[in-house]
Amino acid sequence: MNISKVNNPVSHMVDSLFNSSLSDLMGSDFISHKPSVNIVEEDDGFILNLAAPGYDKEDFKLEIIKDQLIVSAERKTVEKENEELSEADKDNVAHYVKREFSYQNFKRSFHLPENIELNTIDASYIDGILNIKLAKKENQEDSPVKIEIK
Repeated sequence: MNISKVNNPVSHMVDSLFNSSLSDLMGSDFISHKPSVNIVEEDDGFILNLAAPGYDKEDFKLEIIKDQLIVSAERKTVEKENEELSEADKDNVAHYVKREFSYQNFKRSFHLPENIELNTIDASYIDGILNIKLAKKENQEDSPVKIEIK
């Protein structure tokens, strides 16, 4: 008994669909990347944990503009990293057959409450998590303001 494989275009299209990632089908610009964040309030401040695996700590930029904390990351693509290597080092670089890991640039902003001490923000990047510690200002008694009518 001979079994022959029929070249069915619908079957090929279905196989292609299930063996491709969304970025392969729609293009990598179609996929937006916004890392997930956990925010914990403590007595003395807030802790923000951004899930951003695959980056280096040098890829991140944190800045405060007015009452916004802006967290962004820009990672070089593997191709750009390889272009910067010397010719001798290029032989030791992996040549991908398939690549699904995606490290896209992102930018997130967070509204800061008025009681944040802006000069004591601490950040660290450990095990793919960007940890940002925001300290609250010391409790200051709201003293009444006397306004004179002229």
